[in-house]
Amino acid sequence: MPLYDYQGTRNRRLLGPKTTTGQIVAKDAGDALLALRQQRIALTHVAEVGPDGARTPVAIAEALALADARRLLDRSNRETGALRRHLAAYLGVNTGLLALNAVLAFSRGDSLETAKWWAPIVAASWGIGMLAHAFTALAWRHTHAQSLTDARKLVSEAAVVVRSLPPAARVESTDPMLSPVGVLLAVDSNTPWDAVVRRCEDAVSRTEVALAHLPSGVALRGELTAGLERIRKLAAGAVRLRRVVREIAPDGPGPLASAIAELDQRIVVGTDARLRSLLESNRALLVARQAKLQALDDEEQRMLASVDGFLMAAENARLDVARIETAEPRALPSLVVPLGLLDEEVALLREVEAGVEVGS
Repeated sequence: MPLYDYQGTRNRRLLGPKTTTGQIVAKDAGDALLALRQQRIALTHVAEVGPDGARTPVAIAEALALADARRLLDRSNRETGALRRHLAAYLGVNTGLLALNAVLAFSRGDSLETAKWWAPIVAASWGIGMLAHAFTALAWRHTHAQSLTDARKLVSEAAVVVRSLPPAARVESTDPMLSPVGVLLAVDSNTPWDAVVRRCEDAVSRTEVALAHLPSGVALRGELTAGLERIRKLAAGAVRLRRVVREIAPDGPGPLASAIAELDQRIVVGTDARLRSLLESNRALLVARQAKLQALDDEEQRMLASVDGFLMAAENARLDVARIETAEPRALPSLVVPLGLLDEEVALLREVEAGVEVGS
């Protein structure tokens, strides 16, 4: 079974929260996250450790949402199966008892009126339990009808998303029940920004569906809409930044580093003072270009981290609202913190773009 590295905080009653790290073995990321959540660990990072030691990050909020959805659907299937088995046993056993009752009565020469019919009494007694079981199962399905619908939608959407990813970008589950859903990975710099926006739109849509029946969810819906607008701004800015990066380094940062190293070598072995001065000037220009390239890359990484944080917060909000086996929470969650981070990134993006325009 796969091995997972994790990092998070555990809240201790007397000493307060404590950072904790470790490893856990589970059949898939969803099981690993559920087991860690049962240990009351607030996760900040989880990665699957491959056979070669490579670590693949896991999108915590999405994996938890998928695991909860599958667990709910699994329970629904178990409840339905148990009710069907109970009904089959009830009909089979009582049919047999009724036949046995009739055979014994008629073998003694009794008529329908004089025979002692004890089988219907057994059927009626057992029928009370049968009706109670059926009522309980149907009541559970009625109570969780919306959650079951959301779970089926989430699992089917996740299956479509994962099938669209290249094989290297996903980890397939070995559990037949979970296949071909697999494990969704976190946002990274190789993810096209239009795909990032679609993922955020899907997460916001799922959370808004969960909030649809809550009159008190107006503020949270407004925060979700505002966050999505900011993410679209960041996505548009990221596309512009990537265009600038391609202009600065069409072949990536590698050739720049090689050119600087080559100039360093020529400066060291050079004997002509004027030539060395020219080489140093060229090196300064390349170093400035390299620094600008690194600054643009750092900015995009910060933007992705902020978007990933909002994505996780939106999924966590949906889980808080539509938590399995719980009623409406006393206080709805807030997205003020991730919204503030997105605002900061939008402001930083404007500063970076202004600097790029001035520098160019």
